[in-house]
Amino acid sequence: MKKLALHSSCDQSKYRVEASHGYVGKYFQVNFKVTASSLYTDEKFEVGSFKNWGLWEYDVVEVFLRRGKSEGDYLELQASPFKQFFALRVIEPRKVTQEPEHLKSKINTKITSDGFEAEFQIELDDLPGEGDVIIGNLFACLGTPDKRKYFAINPNLETVPDFHRPDLFIKLGQK
Repeated sequence: MKKLALHSSCDQSKYRVEASHGYVGKYFQVNFKVTASSLYTDEKFEVGSFKNWGLWEYDVVEVFLRRGKSEGDYLELQASPFKQFFALRVIEPRKVTQEPEHLKSKINTKITSDGFEAEFQIELDDLPGEGDVIIGNLFACLGTPDKRKYFAINPNLETVPDFHRPDLFIKLGQK
């Protein structure tokens, strides 16, 4: 597991976020471990659904992935501690998106004694692009709105956290 970096706009954090990633059989798998003394969640979102718009306003871990080169669209997946999910295909950040029709990927989360864990098993067919190289970024949004903390495996350097930066995607795996 690798520790995700706290964005420079955030002061010290009581949270700790670690992630591991790589090919496991026919999937690309991403695992998160979030250490948190409390969780900021809302039960209004549908359990097991990928259509929970606004989920990112609460505690979530996120993966943004694509296959092949860094240009082009990518898949965004989010998971809350309560098994609430969100999925979006981002064609042009903040301008053109679409909801994926039939995702085969699986996500599981569980609340632990010191936070929560999430496991993403991502079908390669769900990812835009071609090839066996997976590029992307891993994120976490944690805490209440007034004390929000942002984490990334490769954070942007500007003063405001920005996850939709494909130019900051890094190689996460290759078969």
